[in-house]
Amino acid sequence: MASNTTRAAGLTLVLFASACAGSSSPTRIGATHEDGVDDETMADASGAPTSDASPRRGAAADPPGDIPFWSDGTAGVPVTEASAARRGLTLLDLGEGWTPTIFTEDPELGPRGHQPYRRHFVRYANEEERSQRDPTERYLELYGISPSFAIVRARLADEERHRCHEAVDDSALGALDDALRPGADPDGQRRRVVAVRVLRRRLEGIAARRHLASIDDFASNPSSREGQELRRLQRMEPVVHAIQAVQAHLRCEGTLSSRSRDGVLDAWTGRALRIWQSRHMIISLASRVDEATRASLMMDSRELDFMTLLRALRERVVDATGIIEDGSASNQWGTVLGRQLQIDDEFRGVGHLPPRPNGAPDLVSRETEAAARALGWTDPAAALAWLNEHAADRADHRVVALPLPPPPAYHSAHMDLHVEIDRGDVYYAFPYTSDGRPRGVTVRNRPVTTIFARYEGRDIPLVRWNTTIGGWQPEVNPEGGVGLRYKESDVGPRVWRDLVAGPAWLPPPNTPDDELLQRSGGQWRVNRSITGPGYDSAYGLAMVIHHQVRGEGEDAEYIDNGIRSHGSVSYRSILRGNSHGCHRLFNHLAVRMGGFLLHHRTHRISGRIPASLRRELTPEGSDETLVLELDNRGFLFELDPPVPVEVLAGNIRGGQQRPLAGFFPLPEELQAAARAEAEADPNP
Repeated sequence: MASNTTRAAGLTLVLFASACAGSSSPTRIGATHEDGVDDETMADASGAPTSDASPRRGAAADPPGDIPFWSDGTAGVPVTEASAARRGLTLLDLGEGWTPTIFTEDPELGPRGHQPYRRHFVRYANEEERSQRDPTERYLELYGISPSFAIVRARLADEERHRCHEAVDDSALGALDDALRPGADPDGQRRRVVAVRVLRRRLEGIAARRHLASIDDFASNPSSREGQELRRLQRMEPVVHAIQAVQAHLRCEGTLSSRSRDGVLDAWTGRALRIWQSRHMIISLASRVDEATRASLMMDSRELDFMTLLRALRERVVDATGIIEDGSASNQWGTVLGRQLQIDDEFRGVGHLPPRPNGAPDLVSRETEAAARALGWTDPAAALAWLNEHAADRADHRVVALPLPPPPAYHSAHMDLHVEIDRGDVYYAFPYTSDGRPRGVTVRNRPVTTIFARYEGRDIPLVRWNTTIGGWQPEVNPEGGVGLRYKESDVGPRVWRDLVAGPAWLPPPNTPDDELLQRSGGQWRVNRSITGPGYDSAYGLAMVIHHQVRGEGEDAEYIDNGIRSHGSVSYRSILRGNSHGCHRLFNHLAVRMGGFLLHHRTHRISGRIPASLRRELTPEGSDETLVLELDNRGFLFELDPPVPVEVLAGNIRGGQQRPLAGFFPLPEELQAAARAEAEADPNP
């Protein structure tokens, strides 16, 4: 893997390898001591506030300002920024133009201080722009872009949709034992629907002629033909009714195609299911009706929309307060107003690991609940009433002041942070035997990224998140052959110096044209979602570069081996698989991490990183030529000093103790699947 080197002294040049292979202060504006404890508001051992964020007794009354103040669902006297600072209040932007801290701009840098992806983020949040990568990615909260409050208000207010959901009979769905997978044996599913209809009609006819109370009476003679047919009906009918309930909910959303077959989990139903799952932040690796999806379908639709509102509020609270501690380090995931906001347990994938000693509790949920109570968003009806009352105030920025619990004592404008990436179980052996059979391996320990704060001589694990390391990846060589190559993740000490918002991936020259093209509506087009910038690009919404440092001081060399920690929509790899060498994170966590670093590490805003790439692409079997052009690599923040990172070797398992070098062709019968995998996941 090629390396790129920059020197610490002089002009910094950021070179992005060919894929993985001024300080800012927190928005919580109360003054802080050196140890990070608020001047006005202290925290006891439990982290609860010991002040109501009101002026000190005997202090002169503050003059009214123009920032609305909310507490316990009641509007108080508006405050100024100065008085909010004295009272330790948090300023929270509820506007429709809000973006996370990583999309901060710097007008003093001129055009270089403009964030290229910022406007797209806002348009996606307000559903004014659609994904071109996948039509089912209609709702992007799952991929790191929460809906604006105006969008959630419209959902909460949609009474016709809520009544439609209420009318669906979920009894069969609630009794379902197994997960259902769209597309599984469609012919058999269609035969089952017909058989259920025919059997029920026949048995009901016989019961009527015999003057029986119901067809259940046939159970008294199980050996009779009718008794056998009743048992067959009782096996098949609940599954058909459960699928029909799923489809009824999807019709309420207006996402189920009329081409879908009633009672059949066909491809059209699977497509609508993916839209549902992304709307409610459910991963579901195969778009199945799994436990999380089934639970969400059976929930009250107003409650689901309210949970979306609370999650959107959570991301703004996290970004405003500089809080990142989500309970993942201590396995203490909290609730907000009694609700577990993540329906899908996949987001708590590290929960099987023992808690880290001294791991931080879930402060994210604590702060989010405090914000919801301050605004009066305590249930769907109250939240909708508040949003309706302020609907006319819709604006790009609408800042309010809230009394939130103080941050921990170890929080400060420049925290002593370090990162550990445990690679977990590592297998270097080629994944197929000599006769082409998959070589089974058992991975008990997945890779994990842990961020620590050093305070008063002890390490405090703040978060512990699922991530990826490199592994065997399919590759198409320039001659068209398909094979596998091992993509290694560096081991040893590294640093995070360069934080990039809205990063773009510049494909290396040997990237096949077909991987950079996409067929849509019968026509070829450049697949810009891969290169980015964008939520679905190779590097997601944010990334930090892993630099290897040689030397010290002004003579230090920062070596880029092409490894990053970055956001991704390749959730299958984050939870089950490997990357091309990088450490992938859920997009919303990569955004949180970036904002946290900008809140709590001194840094410089270097601005937009120029690029100059122009490449002509020719689709296979076509004379058409399309052009890929990129003039931007993202927006750079430089952490000064960098954050130390230690990448652990992990547990090297199996007989092969070192990665195999080179390209290994695959047998013909395995090439089609490998080519499809390479095209589906070209990310670093």
